[in-house]
Amino acid sequence: GILTDDFVTANNTPTLSGYAEEGSFVTVKVGQWVSEPIEAVGGEWSVMVDELADGEYTPEVVAVDAAGNASETVLGETFKVDTELSVEPTLADFSAYEDNDTGVSQADRITNNVAPVFEGQAEALAWVTLVIQQQDNNKEWLVVQEMEPIQADEEGYWSSSLDEDLLDGVYRAVIKAADEAGNESQGVVGQAFTVDTVAPVLRLQLKPQVVYAFTAMDYFSPDAGTGVNVVSMEDYTGTMPEGLTIDEAGQMTGLTEEAGFTWLSAIMADDAGNEAELPVYQPLIFVMDTPPTTQTINHTYAISAKLYQGTSGDDKGFSLFKAPGDVLLTKEGDDLVTVSNADGLGFAYVDGGAGTDTLKFTVADIAFDFSQFNNPDTGQLLKDFEIFQFTGRDASVSISAQDIFGLSNEVFGSSHVYSLRIDGASGDQTASVTDLDPLTKFVLIDDFEEEVLKTFDVDGNESNSGKYHKYEGSFTDDLDIVRFATLLIDKNFEVF
Repeated sequence: GILTDDFVTANNTPTLSGYAEEGSFVTVKVGQWVSEPIEAVGGEWSVMVDELADGEYTPEVVAVDAAGNASETVLGETFKVDTELSVEPTLADFSAYEDNDTGVSQADRITNNVAPVFEGQAEALAWVTLVIQQQDNNKEWLVVQEMEPIQADEEGYWSSSLDEDLLDGVYRAVIKAADEAGNESQGVVGQAFTVDTVAPVLRLQLKPQVVYAFTAMDYFSPDAGTGVNVVSMEDYTGTMPEGLTIDEAGQMTGLTEEAGFTWLSAIMADDAGNEAELPVYQPLIFVMDTPPTTQTINHTYAISAKLYQGTSGDDKGFSLFKAPGDVLLTKEGDDLVTVSNADGLGFAYVDGGAGTDTLKFTVADIAFDFSQFNNPDTGQLLKDFEIFQFTGRDASVSISAQDIFGLSNEVFGSSHVYSLRIDGASGDQTASVTDLDPLTKFVLIDDFEEEVLKTFDVDGNESNSGKYHKYEGSFTDDLDIVRFATLLIDKNFEVF
């Protein structure tokens, strides 16, 4: 067995030895077995015992010298023969030990605990060896740690910690047990578990969701993708309609009888319990009903907010006149939405969807600040429009690289370019541009080189007859991802 001085053995034919008077003969009795007389050569003797049954034995030795004098019976050390493991070991489920399985689920064996503990049952006082195997890219299991044997207690309970912290990966535990006599069990293989210590990187703003008033919000929480769960949540804008609450589990419940909006701010974590560094925003817009099929959106009060939806084709007839609190989803196609009154900017959410979509302003003397959209300060959402037309006389716009990014579908990775085009009409047209620089070239005028703005066509290709100037730039978002943006703007705009 593990211990060599505990007088417990799996050897059922042990060798016994001792000392006696030179030339004497020794007789050894072990249980029912009695040896033939053994001569003590040089004062030493030894004998191999015939096969013994499992049990405890105390050897009895008698020596007879050459004159025939017999010694008193000498008792040897009591020993135990044990040739069978009486109890097969068990390995408890990985999730059974407290703090092994982290995250929302306590039973999925996905954890950020790099030093899990393993436990189980074995024969009383047996020695258990824990081995940790890691799965490689070829789905093979390789030993990465083997712990020193640990002894079960008198009730057979054992537990074992690791020698070193685990790296991220897929692992399993394998145990073997040996009793005090050294009888070994078969290997017991545990279920695979995953160590994951990397926090998820999530979109900062999820796709807005439109909900009808009087809809029961049965434990609603933001959906940031598979394997991501809400840890906590709050009404970030403080505008959550009456009748709705957020419980301690970070879920919205209840229902509202009002139109309105809220931006939920949620701390989210992956299945292992690693929390994202930044909160995720989930805009929710509550509307009263779906109006008739009219494409003219014209009413006064946000309390009557409605949901307007386009078709999968090219919708050209939608007109926002007055639209406080309204939602317009144009769906697929190359759509055109006209804003014919400055009050039309009071909408809650307008989404161009797939295709190349245009937002057309026929309002004269309009000041349009793109930064008012897609942030919780205003609650107004404007998404997936690639073209903005200002056809009324006199217009001033303010736009940045960040605004262009906010108007588009977010894509992870810094190589993606977010693009936008601004068309103008007549009168005084000015634009304030931030984090965007013009593309220029040098031309020879009256023997002097001058730097002038390049011109581009509607598709962004450089052209001497083009009617647009191009601006390019970038900004770094809160995830430290560099977002690139381009702007084509009607060259009639005076840009500063």
